[in-house]
Amino acid sequence: MKNELVSVVMPCYNMERYISLAIGSILSQSYQDLELIIINDGSSDNTGNIVCAYDDSRIKYVSLPANKGNYPARNVGMRMATGKYIAVMDADDISENDRLMTEVRYLDRHSKIGCIGTQGTRIDENNAKTGWINYPCVTSAEMAVYFLINNYSIHPSLMFRRSAMLKHSLFYNETYRYSADFALVNSRISRFPVLNIAERPLQYRVHASQISSAKYREQVKYADMIRLAQLERLKIRLTPVEQKVYLELLKGNATSFSGKEVACCVAVCRRIVEHNDNFGIYNTRLLRKLFNEHVLSLL
Repeated sequence: MKNELVSVVMPCYNMERYISLAIGSILSQSYQDLELIIINDGSSDNTGNIVCAYDDSRIKYVSLPANKGNYPARNVGMRMATGKYIAVMDADDISENDRLMTEVRYLDRHSKIGCIGTQGTRIDENNAKTGWINYPCVTSAEMAVYFLINNYSIHPSLMFRRSAMLKHSLFYNETYRYSADFALVNSRISRFPVLNIAERPLQYRVHASQISSAKYREQVKYADMIRLAQLERLKIRLTPVEQKVYLELLKGNATSFSGKEVACCVAVCRRIVEHNDNFGIYNTRLLRKLFNEHVLSLL
C-alpha cells in the first residue's frame, strides 16, 4: 500500500544556530513521503540563507516580510499543507529517525483518533540530553478531563488528520498569543479523540529564547484565559473571586488558602461536576475522580 503524504509544518525565527539539525532530522526520516513546509517568520539572522541552501524538492519555503509571531506563521504553513496528516515541528528541536513512521502507523491503525502527541527527551543548547518529558498515556476521555488543568501534550510532537482540521477549521487561535498550542489541542479534544502515545521520538530543546522561557508570564496569562473558557461549554461563569481561587487551585498554588478560599474552591468544583451531569461534556466518573484526587487533594 502506498504511503500517505505527511505535511511537516515548521516556523522559524532567528534559528540559525539550530535549524540545520531540525531540517536534517525531518529530511532523513525513515518515512520519506513528506513535504516540509518552512515558514521564515521575518528572521534577521542567517536562517533564510541556511534554508535556501537545501536542494530538496520536498521543502516548501515561504519567507514572510515581517515577523508575525509563532502561531500566525504556523497557520500560514497549515493552510499550505496538502498531506493526509500534519506534523508539528519546531526549528530548534530534533525528530528521531522514526518519528513520522511511528505516528503515521498509529493514526492509520486507530481511525477514530484525530490527534496524537508523544513523550520527549529534553536537550540543552549544546544537544546534550538532560532528562525526559513524560505526559499521561491515558484514554482520550481521560485526556479531555486532564486538559481542564493544563496542556498535557508536547506541542512539537503532535500529528493530526488534516481532514479533521479542515472540517472544524481548527487552526491556531491567535488571540491566545503564547498559549495558542494549548488552545489548539483543547479545541480538538472537544471534537474528537486526542491522546498521547508512549513512544519518545522527539528531542525537545530547552533554551532561554523559546516561548516557554522568554514569555512565561504572558503564557500563563493566556493559559488561564483558556482554562476559564473551557467552563463556558458547561454554561459556567465564575465571579472574579471564584476565578482567582479556581485558577490558583489548578496550578497547584492552594496550600496557603484561607478557610474561605477552600470553601470557594469546593463549591466551584461541585458546580462543575453538577453542570457536567446535566450536559454530559466529560466522562462523569473521570471528572469526579479528577477533582477528588488531583485537585481537591491539593488543598
